[in-house]
Amino acid sequence: IIYYTIYSLRLQTWMEQKTGAIMEEIDKIFTGSLKRGEVGEEIFIASLASSKAVKKVYDARRSAKYQDDDIDFIINLNQKSMLSHLTGSTKVSVELKTDYTTHPNFYYEKSSCYELHTAGCMEKTKSDVLIYYYIRKNFFYVLKTDTFRDWVHEYSEDFRKNFKEERGRFGIYHKEAWLIPTSSIEA
Repeated sequence: IIYYTIYSLRLQTWMEQKTGAIMEEIDKIFTGSLKRGEVGEEIFIASLASSKAVKKVYDARRSAKYQDDDIDFIINLNQKSMLSHLTGSTKVSVELKTDYTTHPNFYYEKSSCYELHTAGCMEKTKSDVLIYYYIRKNFFYVLKTDTFRDWVHEYSEDFRKNFKEERGRFGIYHKEAWLIPTSSIEA
């Protein structure tokens, strides 16, 4: 049983029609996950621009203050919106994760560098809301961050662990994550 509410959002029809072409271009041009994430963020911003629930979006991705807190966007909402209902506020901080796979799992990064015991994004974000965007499915999961994190910790024994090798400027390191089936979230 899940103790939090999940909301899913669909992009506007015009974006849905363009997703296939966008994905073909992304696959041709970008290979790095950061660049791909930026493309997902731009699609997210475009979807917000067409929403009547959104008053203003502050792009916090390049702000040192918000980078330290792993917050991508600050959204000012109309009083009667799904996000304001979820958080109880009309000002909502968002961490956006873009996933290009079609696998049925959330990639919950527990540690961004296992060797140095560095907390992963999902562990350290101070955002009100985590939005996990499956770009190939054209689908958003909207989760209240603290509630989702508590739930993951409570049921972590049920999730498969994943260690991913990465290359950085100082050599090879590993990311540690839990793979959380989307079916357990949708239950």
